[in-house]
Amino acid sequence: MRIAFLINNVYGIGGTNRTVINLAQGLSSRHRVEIVSVFRRQETTRFEIPPGVALTPLVDLRGGGSGADRGHPLLAEPTGEVPPQEEFHAQYSRLSDQRIREYLERTDADVVVGTRSSLNLFVARYGREDCVRVAQEHMTHLDIPVEVRAEMARAYPRLDLVTTVTEADALTFRTTTPVPGVPVLCVPNSVPEPPVRPADPASRLVVGAGRLDPVKRYDLLIRAFDRLRDEFPDWRLRIYGQGTERAALRALISDLRATERILLMGSAAPLDPEWAKGSIAAVTSERESFGMTVVEAMRCGLPVVATDCPVGPREIIRDGEDGLLVPTGDVDGITAGLRTLMADPALRARMAAAALDGSRRYDPGRIAERYAGLFREAAARRGLRPAGAGAGADAGAVPADPGAGAHPPADGQLARGTVRAMGWVRRFWTPGTVGKGGLALVAAAAGAAVRVTAATAHLDLTDPDPLLAVDLPADQADGLRLLLREVGDLRSTRLVDLPAAPVADPPPGKVRLAVRLGPELRAALYEGRWTVVLETASGVRSRVTAGLRETRRLVADRERFLADPGSLPAVDWLTPYVTKEGHLALRSWRRTRHAECTAVLVGADGRLGIEGAVVGPVALADRPRLRLRRRGATGTVLEFAGRATGRRFRFELSAEDLALARLNRWEDWDAWLLPAPAGPDPDRTAADAARTLDVDTGLRAGLDNQTALVDLDADPDGPAAPGAVAAPAPAAPAADPAAPLRLARILDDFTDAKPILEYPAASLVDGGVPGYALVLPAARIDVRPYCTGKGELSFQVVERD
Repeated sequence: MRIAFLINNVYGIGGTNRTVINLAQGLSSRHRVEIVSVFRRQETTRFEIPPGVALTPLVDLRGGGSGADRGHPLLAEPTGEVPPQEEFHAQYSRLSDQRIREYLERTDADVVVGTRSSLNLFVARYGREDCVRVAQEHMTHLDIPVEVRAEMARAYPRLDLVTTVTEADALTFRTTTPVPGVPVLCVPNSVPEPPVRPADPASRLVVGAGRLDPVKRYDLLIRAFDRLRDEFPDWRLRIYGQGTERAALRALISDLRATERILLMGSAAPLDPEWAKGSIAAVTSERESFGMTVVEAMRCGLPVVATDCPVGPREIIRDGEDGLLVPTGDVDGITAGLRTLMADPALRARMAAAALDGSRRYDPGRIAERYAGLFREAAARRGLRPAGAGAGADAGAVPADPGAGAHPPADGQLARGTVRAMGWVRRFWTPGTVGKGGLALVAAAAGAAVRVTAATAHLDLTDPDPLLAVDLPADQADGLRLLLREVGDLRSTRLVDLPAAPVADPPPGKVRLAVRLGPELRAALYEGRWTVVLETASGVRSRVTAGLRETRRLVADRERFLADPGSLPAVDWLTPYVTKEGHLALRSWRRTRHAECTAVLVGADGRLGIEGAVVGPVALADRPRLRLRRRGATGTVLEFAGRATGRRFRFELSAEDLALARLNRWEDWDAWLLPAPAGPDPDRTAADAARTLDVDTGLRAGLDNQTALVDLDADPDGPAAPGAVAAPAPAAPAADPAAPLRLARILDDFTDAKPILEYPAASLVDGGVPGYALVLPAARIDVRPYCTGKGELSFQVVERD
C-alpha cells in the first residue's frame, strides 16, 4: 500500500511527531510510506526520518532566506478551513489551506492519515473517494474544544476509520461525538526498541520528561522528591523538557534550596540515553492523552511512578508489577511511590525487568501490523483495491532526506503521484529533471544547488576510548574524510584527521564510518570545542547532524570522582553536545591540575558554602584560601580561609562581605583556589589589599540541609583561532603544585550548565555604610553564585532598585 501521514510540523519536537515517525518506520518495511509536513521551519527534523520513508513539506517557512514561502501574500490571509477554537488555528492561512487541498486532491496514496483534528477535517472534506481516509486522534477527546468537536461530527462521516490511542478515549469519542458508520477504535502509539543498553537499577537518579506545562504538574514531583532529601541524600532528580512553566519551576527549586539535587535539563533528542541514566521514571500529570513518556521509559528498563490520571497511564502500567500508580494531584502519594522504589533496589530490579518485557507490546512492528489490517478492512468495506505490499522503498518511493526537504533526490526522480500533488514544487527543480514516467520538470532558476548528503554522527562513551560513528547514504561515502575541526568557521585549519573505516554491519541503506578516539587522538585535541566534519575529495567541508550520544559512563565517572577524588589522576574529559544548528560537537577538557567545585550552597541567612576537590599534582594545605577577585580594572581581592582534608576542600563566606566590598551597581567576582598560600602575593598591592576572613564553622549548618552535588560543565559558542593542521597539543610547562587554580565545574555529562544550575541569590538590604551615610530608600543587594561559559565559578553582586 501507499500510505501518507499528514502532520502539522514534523521538523519540531513533540509526542505526535515521535509516534508518527515510529509508525512510519514500522510500516515502511512492507509499504510505501510518506510523511507530509504542512509546515517546515528549520533545515532538519529533530527526530531522524527512517530510511525508506519519504518526507514532503508543503509550506516552507525556514528563516535565513531559505524559506521559499516566507513573504507569500496568502500567508497573511486567515484560514477558511480550521475552526478558530483549534489549538493551532493561528498557524494556518489561506496558503496552507491551498497546499493541503492540492496535496489531498492529487496524491496517489491508497491511505491518507490525518494526525490532529484540524488535519483530519481536511482529510474528511478533501480526501479522494478512491483512497482510505483515516483520522488519528492523539489529543484526549474531551480536551478538544466543543466547537471543533461539532465540526468533527459534521465532517467525519466521510472518513473510513477513526483511531484513538486509548480504549477510554475511544469510548468517550463514540459516546460524545458519534460518527454513524465509521469505526472508532483504539490503537496505541508505538515506541521502538531503544538503541541503548537497559537502565541500571542501581542508579540513584529519578527522571521525568515532557513539556514544562501546568498540566504536567512537575511542581508536585519537585515537592515530593524534595521531601525525601534526608532519607535519600545521594539521590537526584532530572527533568527534561522546555515550556512555559520553566521559570516557575526554577523559582520553586531555588526556594527549596535544591539546586544541586533537582536539575531542569532542557530538551534532549533522542531521549533514550537520558532515560537509561536513571532507575525510576516519574510522571505526575493531571491528564495524559496516552503517555508516550511512560512507554519510552519502560522500553529503557525503568519502572514508572505515575499518577492515575485520565486516560493513558492506567492502560499502560500494571500497578505493582512494572510500575506504581499513585493518586492524581497528591504530593503525599507521589512521595510514597517514590520512597517505595528508592528504598528497595531488589524491587526496582524486578519491576525494571517486567517493564522491559511488558513494553514490547508497543513495538512499531506490532502496531504497524494492526494498522495495516485496519486499512485493508476499510478498503474492503468500500470495495477499494489498494496497491499490494512491496519492498519498503521501491522504485516509486521518494528517498527520505530530513535535511533536503523539497529538493530533488539524487537520481532526479519523483513518484508521479507526488509530482501531481505538488505542482508548486517544480520551482525547486533544474531544467531537464525528469519525473517517473517521463514527466519533465522545470525549475524557476537554473543551476540551483542540490544537497545530496544526509549524514548523522553518533558518539558512544561506553568504553574508555569513545566510539565516533557517522552514518551516510551508501552512494555518498567514497572519498570522504572524517575530521574534528576546532570550533570556528569552516576555513579553520586546526583539524584532527580521524582514521575512520567502514563497519561490517551498517544500518540498512547506509555506510557507517567509525573510529575509536584513543589516547593518541584525544591528546591531539586542545582543550576546547571540536565539531565533527566531513570533507569531500574536492575539499568541501560540511558539519554533521547529531545523532545518539551515549554518555552514561560520564555519570559513573563523576560519581567515582566524588567518592574518591584520587581516582582521577588528570583531567581527560570528552563530552558531546548538539550545536544550535543541530550538529554534533565535542567539548574537550585536558589539564594536569584542576580544582573541581562539587557543591555550591546558598543559605537563607546569607551564608555561602563552597565544596570541591583537586585533581593532579596540587599541594593542598590544611588551610587553603578562597580568593575572590573583582572583574575589571579595580580588581579588589577578598580572601577567605578554609579547611582541607586529603584532596577535598571547603569554604564558608558571607554574602555581606561581597555586598560591602562593591563599588558598582553590577559586579562579577571570580573564584580561585589558593591550595597552599604562603608569602606575599605579587597580584596584591597596598592600595588593593585583601580582607582575609577565617571562617571554620559548620559549613552545612544552617544551609537548609542542601546536599553536596555538582552537575556542571558549560562552554559558549565562540570562534577559535586558526592553527596548524592536526597540530599536537603543546607541551605544558611543569606546573607549580601550589599555584592558584580557577574554581570550575567541568566534570559532568552535559556541557551547558548555565541554564541547568541556576543558584538562588542571597538577598541583603543595604541602607548605607554605618557611621558614614544613610541611603534611603534602602537598596536590595543580590549575591548569586553562577557558572561562566567556561564552567568557572563566579559571584554576581547586583544592587536592585
